[in-house]
Amino acid sequence: MELPKQRDLKPEAYQDIKDLAWFSNGYYSVYKMEDNNYQYNDLRYPLLDDKDPNSSVFKMKLFKEGGRLNMIPFEPESRDFKAAIANLWERTKGI
Repeated sequence: MELPKQRDLKPEAYQDIKDLAWFSNGYYSVYKMEDNNYQYNDLRYPLLDDKDPNSSVFKMKLFKEGGRLNMIPFEPESRDFKAAIANLWERTKGI
């Protein structure tokens, strides 16, 4: 199965994205959000909601600061934990 990828920030333009891409083994997306913020999703992990590409289990909110990218502190979202674990388990099994 091919995972759709969006790259609103390119690794050629930002060393920080290049480093994160290495960590994610190339399986990532970067989406432009509001107010010049971006969301980095590691696609090796499942989505909490299959219909919402912004519901990645492993995600970071990024913003531009002084020619580099910085991260907005992580705030967990209240979601169905049981469903998230079930999705993670299915992904782990390769289904």
